[in-house]
Amino acid sequence: SLLQESPVRKSMPQIFPTSSSSSTSTPTSPLPSFITQSERISWDQIIRSTHDVEMTITPPTTDRNENNIKTGLHSFRASDRRLDDFANRIQQQAVQAVAASLNDSEIQRLKSYGRILVTGSAGYLGATLVMLLKSKRIDLQVVGIDVVRNGPSLNYKISNNNDNISVSTVDHCIDVADSKRLSDVASSCSAVFHTAALHAPNASKHHVAEFYSTNVVGTDNILQLGLPTVFTSTTSLTVTPGVKSRIANGEIAWLDGSPSDFIGAPTDAVNLPRNKYGRTKLLAEKLCARAFEEKGLDCAVLRASRFFPEDIMDGSSLSVPNIKANELLGRRVSLVDLLDAHVHALINIKAFHGVISTLVAPWPWSWRHPEGNAKAIAAFVAKERSDAAVLYAKHGWKMPEMISCVRDFRNAVELFNWKPRFTWDSLLEVLRQEQSTNDRFDKDHEDNHSNTKFPLTYKNILEGAY
Repeated sequence: SLLQESPVRKSMPQIFPTSSSSSTSTPTSPLPSFITQSERISWDQIIRSTHDVEMTITPPTTDRNENNIKTGLHSFRASDRRLDDFANRIQQQAVQAVAASLNDSEIQRLKSYGRILVTGSAGYLGATLVMLLKSKRIDLQVVGIDVVRNGPSLNYKISNNNDNISVSTVDHCIDVADSKRLSDVASSCSAVFHTAALHAPNASKHHVAEFYSTNVVGTDNILQLGLPTVFTSTTSLTVTPGVKSRIANGEIAWLDGSPSDFIGAPTDAVNLPRNKYGRTKLLAEKLCARAFEEKGLDCAVLRASRFFPEDIMDGSSLSVPNIKANELLGRRVSLVDLLDAHVHALINIKAFHGVISTLVAPWPWSWRHPEGNAKAIAAFVAKERSDAAVLYAKHGWKMPEMISCVRDFRNAVELFNWKPRFTWDSLLEVLRQEQSTNDRFDKDHEDNHSNTKFPLTYKNILEGAY
């Protein structure tokens, strides 16, 4: 194992002191067995730093039965019918677009895997992957696992003779930290999409030990299956306190795709991910890198930027569609483009060689151009796309006053020729064409699902439905 042990959740690694210990004690943590003594400091620092800043809730109990694990994971959609319908529409459109865009050779490559395991299959991305792989055009056998089963509002809808049928994307209610049960259900599979994770919305309700168990131990268990694996990571881990400080000072953070081997990097808290989500995903990335380096495992690491339908910055006075449009300038990715990237990553997995790819709508100009602070960059954007402000104003939108963070998309383009549909320039082009063709333009695109631009439509842009 890449880890010293891969326990089931009921024997969760004791990252923190026991209740009888001092709250300031140094936690004991199971560190990966492959690391050297000189590397131990880096790993220990990451976990200790997480411990220092995240002791905000009661540590988990030892009772880890399926009835009380992460029951609130899908509470946003379960409690909001409008959001649920909105998200389902985006998922359906993404599935239609990607399925239609795959050529026969690509579909045959996917089919060659026989049966594919999808972890986190009740989640937004995981469920959409299951929907795509089971779609009529691809028609693959899929095993979907999650710690929760789809409730009625979370099942996806398919059309059959004009009737909407509700279908679950979860075949087995299994925790990825349970290596025995995971191995049993994966025995018939030949590849994995590993999307399961505890992430930022779960931070207030779940102890860091649970984040470690799901995000690190769970990933180790997946890698031990020895199957080609597409691992969904996060751009959140690149936002360190140091980056936040630069942004607060009005600078722009050009976030390059960092190397997977972070051992040897500075270990002070300023240069580590700012929360338990980012730090545990960083450790999971390291496991993927070592699985490739030491075992030759085919593994693609894809860092997803913002893509959830409700995933926007708090405190903004702008509308959700306006915020999403602005974030296409280097810090958001549409679900359809995220889905497309995952499928093509598996199809082209031999090309990765341990390289990390960031999935984000591309910056329209050359990387790190132009120079200047966040306000100067925003002014440059407005000048270069001189009609953008007018197009925005027609819908009550506002251009960004500052552009403080841009992520590097280039690896994805180079590794598997990723071509995002939703970019800021493509959005502007739709808004321009709408001025002269309006409903005809939208109808042509919505009726022709084989068009590679679908679902990049005027209606979807105005609603932020991507």
